[in-house]
Parts: sequence; structure tokens; C-alpha cells
Amino acid sequence: NNILLSHRLEAKITDLGVAKAMMTDNKQTMTKIPGTPDFMPPEALSKKPVYGPSLDVFSYGGVMLNVTTQLWPEPGDMVQFNPDTGRREVVSEVQRRQHYLDKMTGGAADLKPLAISCLDDNP
Repeated sequence: NNILLSHRLEAKITDLGVAKAMMTDNKQTMTKIPGTPDFMPPEALSKKPVYGPSLDVFSYGGVMLNVTTQLWPEPGDMVQFNPDTGRREVVSEVQRRQHYLDKMTGGAADLKPLAISCLDDNP
């Protein structure tokens, strides 16, 4: 409910309750309100989260999962056991949400590449 679409279907972030003016040099800003954890990348959940355009991009990926699957995109575990190596390994943010990406079917499947791009560890 904090995203509007323009007539060209461009997404616009509208959460003005936590918005801060971004300088034209794209420096990151700080806020005391971290947002909705399941829609945020792990680095945004620290004691002093730093907001910037990449956080909004990541959160937009979570919103796309929610809208297209009608499910809350609760991320999976950050580490998983790899039977090939016998070790626990950190998984990517896309892998943590793969269950929801797999549910993007029909017309929503067209949005899957965009959602994956938004949820990528380096959007």
C-alpha cells in the first residue's frame, strides 16, 4: 500500500511517514523506523539500518511476491546444510524466498525475472 504506479507503470515509493529527502548525489540516509522485516534485506535489520535506493528495490521485490502470490513472503533460513560439502552455507536472498518465486505462475510469471532482480544480493 506504499507503492503507486504511474501511467507508464513505473513504481513510486510513497511511504511518506518514514521518507527522507535524498540528495542528488544519492547518499544514504538514516531512519529510526526499520520497516517491515520480512520485506527487508538482512543488512537493514541492524541496530543502525542505513536506507538507500537498494533497500527500496529489495523491498519492492518482497511486495511483488506478496501481491502475485497472496502470501506473506517470510524468508527461509539464512544458512542451509549442503550435503555435497557437509557444511552449513549462507544462502542468497533469492534462495531464501524461492518457495514464493515458484508460486508466481500464470501472468505473474512474467514478473519473476524482475522480482529475482530486486531480491538479488546486489540489486
